[in-house]
Amino acid sequence: MIRKKYICLFLYLLFLTSYSQAQETPTPFYSGIYSGKNDAQTLHLGVNEDEHTVSGEFRLTGPFDEVTKKLLWQCEFYFYGKLQADGSGTIIANEVGLDGKISSNSVTGKILPVSTGEDAVVVKLDSIFAGCKNATAIVNNEPLERAMPRQNYWLEKRVVLANRSYFYNSAGSKNPRKAYVSCGDVVTVIDENKVIDRVYVQYFGKKSETIGWLKRKDLLGVGEELKCR
Repeated sequence: MIRKKYICLFLYLLFLTSYSQAQETPTPFYSGIYSGKNDAQTLHLGVNEDEHTVSGEFRLTGPFDEVTKKLLWQCEFYFYGKLQADGSGTIIANEVGLDGKISSNSVTGKILPVSTGEDAVVVKLDSIFAGCKNATAIVNNEPLERAMPRQNYWLEKRVVLANRSYFYNSAGSKNPRKAYVSCGDVVTVIDENKVIDRVYVQYFGKKSETIGWLKRKDLLGVGEELKCR
């Protein structure tokens, strides 16, 4: 009888310990659009739980020159990395130039979940890009909160490395379309076919949106050098 009581006590203490650890576990983050206190600061985040990867784009657009009508500055960068056991993501971020193309200028950092009662994340870069000095979410590590209902249809945000990567109407199609994306463009991965190594993507161009299948090998992979091919 006494032994039974000790077993029950042990199981109860084990339950309390597990519950306490669960309460301390950071809230996971999800794919979607996040924004800061300044709504101009936006983060498009992609989480691929199967591949344990996290990727995205952060953007804060500055003012335009009144004479030349050209953008004076912007804070925009793309990042890609791996999800860690503690719920964080270890990332490498590449700056996006005023021409809209990804540059080789990169820094390391982390993306962390925040328990605020809302889906929220903090992006911490080990050093700040020159154009990001006015981005309080990056400089001050302010939380970015999800600005749309929870939808996990985004798997990843990926950079195109091929000089030209043509769209296909279906995963198994052998005939490419005329539409293509080029090196430095960022696409949103919605689905993937691992058997034939293609991904279903969405690309937001300056004038239109394009949806279709691309070859996975044409996109940047984890740890791969950002170099056109």
